[in-house]
Formats: sequence, structure tokens, C-alpha cells
Amino acid sequence: MCKRCDAILEHPYATKKDANGRVGRHGTTTITRHLQTLTYQKATRVRQQRGGLKGFLHSLFLSKQSHPADRPFSQEAWEDKLLQFITINRLPFNLVKHPTFRDLISHSQSAPTPSLPIIQSADTIRRRLSVRVKEQQRDTLGLLPEHAKISVALDCWTSPFGQAFMAITGYFIDADWVYREVLLGDLEGTLPNTPPPSTGPESDTEFVQNLFHDANHIARTKQLHAKRHTATCFKYRPHGSMHITCRFGMPRDLIDASKIDEHGIIHLARNHGWVNPWNPTIASCIRSNHDISWIPTVSKSLSLLYYITNYATKDDISPWQVVAKAALLKQMIDRATFTPAPTTADIRLRQRGMDKFALRCFNSLSQDREISGVQVASTLLQLPSYYTLNYNFTRINLWWLRRYVRSMVPLEHPRDSLPSDTIREEPCSYDRGVAAPANIFDNYRWRGNLLSSLSIFEYCMIVRTKRLQDATTEDISFHEAHPRYRTHIQRLAQSPSQSATVTLQGELSGFQTAEDSVPGGHPITTAIQNDVAEILLGLFIPWQDIPSLAQVPSSTSENFHDVLHNVWLSVEPTLPAFIRTFARNIELLRKSKSDCQADALLRSRSTQHTSPVDQDLGNPPYSASDSENENPDLPRTADNSLSSETLIAAFFAISQR
Repeated sequence: MCKRCDAILEHPYATKKDANGRVGRHGTTTITRHLQTLTYQKATRVRQQRGGLKGFLHSLFLSKQSHPADRPFSQEAWEDKLLQFITINRLPFNLVKHPTFRDLISHSQSAPTPSLPIIQSADTIRRRLSVRVKEQQRDTLGLLPEHAKISVALDCWTSPFGQAFMAITGYFIDADWVYREVLLGDLEGTLPNTPPPSTGPESDTEFVQNLFHDANHIARTKQLHAKRHTATCFKYRPHGSMHITCRFGMPRDLIDASKIDEHGIIHLARNHGWVNPWNPTIASCIRSNHDISWIPTVSKSLSLLYYITNYATKDDISPWQVVAKAALLKQMIDRATFTPAPTTADIRLRQRGMDKFALRCFNSLSQDREISGVQVASTLLQLPSYYTLNYNFTRINLWWLRRYVRSMVPLEHPRDSLPSDTIREEPCSYDRGVAAPANIFDNYRWRGNLLSSLSIFEYCMIVRTKRLQDATTEDISFHEAHPRYRTHIQRLAQSPSQSATVTLQGELSGFQTAEDSVPGGHPITTAIQNDVAEILLGLFIPWQDIPSLAQVPSSTSENFHDVLHNVWLSVEPTLPAFIRTFARNIELLRKSKSDCQADALLRSRSTQHTSPVDQDLGNPPYSASDSENENPDLPRTADNSLSSETLIAAFFAISQR
């Protein structure tokens, strides 16, 4: 279609064959022929008279400065002329806000009456542009030393997110004969590495204002969300779903001023629907894109902490990389098998064949690992790679812990028994020649009199099991009833680096999910308090002392398991300070009533989408399973682009070639 006269033209690829039987393939054949017709020339003249810049300025000038009595100015007529000018010429509506357009109108009105600004033809304007370019080139070369040479180019490229960039780059060889490339100008606005320096004395108000302008410039260039969105915006969209709303909620609702609503939720001020939340001070310091989020609740703080840690340390391994590595490894094996002159490496591949193919694929992926910028910065700053005392971890299964605690005090009501569907596996170690496998609970039960004052939490932190042949004089034997009394001993940690970090597997309360699912329910109930107190007693009170606590009189209930919360409140002040600190940290792992209500309000602010942190709140990013076949230190990742069946089928298809 011709943009000048709106004529529909025949596509050049659909032209008929000529006398020689050849088909015209030139992309400009049709439009070139059309430009020579009278229809186009007539339509062009009419268009210039109706919507051209000359006609627009002519009507503007007559409205403003010709005879007012004969042609009075009308705002409505002015807007109609402006709308006609924009629509006929297919110009963006943002043109009316551009400073150059306003300057053009103002300059045209300064012409003397009744003359008009003379608008030249397109060829004249094009020649004028050529003259101006040569003048700028001459002025620029005049700034360079004599006999200096530089190649200046206009570079254009597209980012992986579909954003287009243009920049002026200079290429030259310096005095040391080193080839250099220098960015002379970014057409989007080059951001300096540091905030602009002060040119003189400034008041506090001027300093804050300059800081705001600098930060606002950074946000305008670095914090804008792509209006055409990216694949990340729809990363977790279910397959086949027609719901294609951006999961980041862009564009977001505008808010005149920051405020706190009646529920205590903070709403940041927003005057642009496509800008990610940002902080002026952080923007001026790091001069890069960033994101801020309010974490007013305990549960969201913990979820955000997990999310940031997981994001900073995640492995960038996609399914296609796994399949590609498997294909390359299989190709190497085939090449080594059929080569007429095998090398030492080929002979080794022939001998191994497809043995442990999956393990070799994993090792191949592990050798080349991409790391995040956060890890690089942490290494350069010489920050510690972990904040625990060491890499030693000991797991305690909460389901089995609760079962052992209840076995110490007879149950008076059948309802206190544990349901069978909540049973979880407890890691055990089994050696040939022993009577039965042993787990951490067996080690603690038969730890002996010398370690009887330790709680199971302390025991897991400072006690390690060693073989009898490696024993020293400082090691401690198990009780004779222990299954491995004759083969293993207990060794105490001699320094903080030898202690272990205790990890808890399972739920702190079996009633939490049921309570949270009730609209308007009360997450803090007596049942939940007793459940949590039962875990705390089992972790921090020596087991031989728990039966004596069952003799504490209670007027509210005749069942010990119904007053566990009161028992814990009476015992907790008598514990050492470090034990009380651990107990408070464990209580942070569960949500309080106010936290649940605040999180629900945060998630309901947007009914169509949630942020990554809000998703972590709704679905905890950690697994409650405690199978010994799982590694709790490695985060689970899922890629919905390919199903598990597809990956398995591709893997076996490659391995069986």
C-alpha cells in the first residue's frame, strides 16, 4: 500500500511473467511504476494541501495573525487542524509533547506579518541536511590534532530482550599503536559512571534536587519494563492457557503519593505504569537497574531471604544443554569406536563405552558452570561463601521426633495418635555384620551417662559417630543396648569448625495447613501451640527429664499433651541463653496470625498476577520431604518448557544409538 495516496498495489512477487517467461522479482518494481502515475501525483498534491506541514502552518498563521474579525481563533478548530495533521501524515500522538515540535510552532509564529515561513521542497531539505552533516564533520575534525585520523560509525544492535540501541562509536589507533574503540555518544543518553559533580556551592535543597534529577534519569533509562514484554513475563504461565497477563503486573496502577492503608500495607508512589520500584539513593550509587520490595512480615522476610539466596547461587542449566551434552558425549564415543587410528583417549572411551553414561554427562555439565554476577562480586569483595560454621549438617525428622516424645508419656486419648499418612522416612546407616540399622535418635537414646545432660539438639551439633578402630582416648562409648555398641564410638567436637548445623525436616505443626485453609480462621490455636511446644521440648529438653514434666499439675486439662505449651513456658526461662536463642529462631519458621493476614492482603493487591516473592509465600520453595535420597543443600529447579517424559525419551534415544 502506498503511504502517500493509500492505493493498494500488487505485490512484486506476484507479477506476471514477461515475454521471456521470467517473473519480476525486484522489490521496488511495483512502487516505482506507481510513483510515475498521475493518480499518485494528484493525490500527493491534495495531501500536501490538506495535511502537510506547509498547509498546517498556513492555517495556524492565518488563525493567529490574519484579520481577527474575519477569522477569529477557535480552540476547537485548532485541535481539529492538529488532529488532521497528525492522522493524515501517520505521526505519533506523542509528537505534540516533543520540545522540538513546540519550538517549531513558536518559531513559525515569530515570522513577520503577513509573510509565512518558507517551507522548502523535500530535495532542498535533504540537501540542507547534507550540508549540515559536512559542517559538523569539519568542526569535529577541527578538534582533533593535525594528521590524526579516526573512523566514526553509527552502530545499531538489538538486545536479547528485543530492545533497539543506537550509538556513535569511534575507531582509531592511539599513540602506542593500540587499536581502540570508544563510545562517543549513546543516542538513548549515556549514563556517567558517577553522579554529576557540583559546579559550586549548593544548599541542601539544591543537592537533594540534583540527586533526584540524576536518579530519575537513571530510572528512566534503566528501570523501564519492556512494553512489549519478554519471555520472563510469562515464564510460569500454564501450557495452553489463554491468560497472558504479565506476572510482574505491568503496567501497574498509578499512585499519587506513598501511603499506608488501614491494613498496614505500604503502597509506593507511582507516576509511571511501566517503571519497576526503585530507590533514588541506590540508583545514584549503583547506576544500574534494581528492584525494591517491602517486607513488613516475618514470613515474607524469610521467603525473600530464601529467594535471594537461591537466585544468587542457582545453576544455569537448561534442558537443551543436558540433551546437547549427552549428544556430544555419545558422538565422542562413536568416533572413538570407529576411528582407524585410535589415540589414548579413544582407547579409554572404547573401554568405558556406555558405562555410567548419565554420570559422565553430569560431570561434563559440572566442569563448565556459569556463575551469577552476585557470586563474582562476593568473591572479589572476599566475602565468605557460607555463613554457617562449616559444611556439616545433621537432619532431624520432626515426625519421628514427635513420635519419640509421645512414647515417653502414655497417651490417654486415641485422638492423640499420629495418622499413618504423615509417616516420613528417617535416614539410617546400615553396616554389614550389625544387628540392625541405627539412626540419630538411636544414637541419642543410647548415648550413655556421660552425655545424658545434652538435649538432642546439642547432641546433633557437637557429637559425631566414628568407627571403633579410629577411636582415641577422648572418645565416648555408646550404651551397651546400642546396636553398634561394639563397632562405633562417639566423638565430641573440639572446635567450632567441627560442630554441625541442625536442619529440621517436616512440619512444625500438623494443624497449620488446616487452620490456614479456613476463611477467617485463627492460625494461633491451642492445638498449634501444643504441637510447636512438643517439638521444642523434644529438641531442647533431655529426654530423660520429659516424663517428670508430665507430673506438673494442671487445672485446665488432665492430659499432658494438652498442656505442652504451658509446660514449655515454665521450662524455657531455666534454659541456657544460647538454647533460648535457638528456640526463638525455630518459632520464626512458622507464621503468626498477623503475618498470615498481612501476606494475604499483599497477595490480593493484584488479582491477576503476583511477584516472584509472593509466589514463594503461597508455595514454599523448600520440600517437606526428608528422604535420604534427596540432597537438601541443592535447590530444586523445574523447567516447564519440556516434560520429564520428553527429556527421558531423548536421553535414552541418544544413549542407545
